[in-house]
Formats: sequence, structure tokens, C-alpha cells
Amino acid sequence: MRELRRDFLGTISRANRELGGLACISAGPPGWNITAYSVTSPELAAEILGQPDRFRKNGPGYRELRQALGENLLTSEDESWHRQRRFLAPIFTRRRVARDYIHIMIEEAELLVERWRVAASQGQSVDLYPEMVGITSRIIGRILFGADVSRALPELTRFSIVNEELLRRAVSPHPMPRWLPTSHNRRLTRELAQVRGIVDEIISIRQSEPAKGSADDMLGRLLAARDADNAADRLSETEVTNQVLLFLIAGRETTAMTLACTLAQLALSPEWQTKLRAQRSPSGCTDERRRPTRSRSWNGPTASCGNACDFFLVPTG
Repeated sequence: MRELRRDFLGTISRANRELGGLACISAGPPGWNITAYSVTSPELAAEILGQPDRFRKNGPGYRELRQALGENLLTSEDESWHRQRRFLAPIFTRRRVARDYIHIMIEEAELLVERWRVAASQGQSVDLYPEMVGITSRIIGRILFGADVSRALPELTRFSIVNEELLRRAVSPHPMPRWLPTSHNRRLTRELAQVRGIVDEIISIRQSEPAKGSADDMLGRLLAARDADNAADRLSETEVTNQVLLFLIAGRETTAMTLACTLAQLALSPEWQTKLRAQRSPSGCTDERRRPTRSRSWNGPTASCGNACDFFLVPTG
């Protein structure tokens, strides 16, 4: 249990190295222990996630997320999940991503590269995790809120606290009931209320005084979404807020941690840097036709080819 709390990612990584793609992790003293299964095999993950009707979300992590963020695409099951997926699927089509989201990612990545170039020229180091939290916050903030991002962005920092508290509760065998006024519970309740409050405020303003172009961001599309099987059905304000809170966690903390860990591993692996640089020309990609632009998307995973901009943008074969 102590290892999970001190280094959650490191413990999962060690289980993968020692036990393989499917590991049973038991932590805690007798009577207070928790049992969790870590799935790190891509094939097993695809088998589990590819059968949503058989995938039950009744573990402690899902229970904590459901209580904190409500019913959303991540925490829901069965027909509730299918209904929400029908609302959200049109928002994430390949054409939509290429047309409306990629240019934001490119702009923010280019700004990051310029900042890092200045730091490198002055012999300064950068702290990866705060940098990745910053860029993911700006990207998800602009995609979600559009012109309202300046109002929302300062509040996104609270999600670091929310994420930390939810993870702590998820790996505790018997977390204290949320209604008990402990310091951790008060902290989680306060930060969640602040974030939910700013999202509710933006939604309320959107519905009473829709700004020009607001329908083009993700929040506008959520508010306008209709069920493909029932055109009269729409997401309630609470459901929209729950989806936004999910995107803020998934698009900010989780992505930032993944990016920071990947870049750190690359920094420690000169051989992989050499292999990845070999894929690129001086312009950033050996095949100019596959180089991302503000009007062009790509297929496949991304990888670093020597600098932060390439990390976000360059496709691999």
C-alpha cells in the first residue's frame, strides 16, 4: 500500500516487468487489503475495452470518480453509456478533430518549443511535469471553452488537487465517507465545487447570452448535441457539466503525466532519440505529405523526433 501511494506509476510498471501484461496487485493488511488487476498488454486492453457491455465499472476507482464527477462517458454503464456515446461520437469524428482541434494543438506546441529554445540557449533546464500540465491545460481549455477560456483556465489548476485526492481515495482500502469533515474530504469537496461552479457559470451564460462563435467549441457542441436514436433527447445541464469535468481530467492531468513520462524516458535513452531522429528530415518529417498542418490530420500514433514540437505532431509508420 505504501508503494502504491508513494509511486503509483512505478508500482504498476514494476508489476508489468515482473508479472507481464496482466497482474493481480494486493495491498494493505489482512482485512483492510484491496485487490486490483493491472492490464498493460495492448491486446488484453483492447479485448476489455472493446466489449463495453461486458466491462463493469464497479471498482473503487470508478466509484470515486462517479461520486465526484457524476455519470459521464467514463463512469456510466449499459444503456446510459450507449446513450452518452451517441451524443458524443459526432464531436470526435476524424474530420472534426482535423478541422477544429488540431490547429490548437499545433499552435500551443509551437509556442512551447519557442519557450524551450530560449531556455536551452541560456543553459536552463525545464521541469517537464509543470510544462506538460500547462500545455495540456491550454489545449483542453481552448478546445472546450473557446472564447471563454480566460475565465476557465485559472480554475483548471484545481484539478491537480482533485486528481490527487481521488487517487488517494481509490487506493485506500476503506476511504473515509465523503460526508465526514476530515481535512482531505473538505479539500476535495471545496475544489470540486469551485471547478463545477465555473463550468456551470459558463454554461448558464452560454444559454442566456450565446456569444458569436461559441457554438463552434466543444462545450457549444455538447449543449447542441442530440441523440441519434431520439432527436428530442438532449443532454441536461448537469450531464454537460459531468462530461466537461471528465474531459478536464482526461485531457489535462492524464495526458500531462503521459507526455512528461514519455519525454523523461526519451531523455534517458539516447539510442531511442537517435532512432527517432532518423525518421525526420530537417523540416521535421521524412514524408512532407504526412507532415501535420492546420488543415491536415494524420493516422497512427505519435512519437518524439528530437524536440517538443515533433513529439506532439510527427506521425510514425
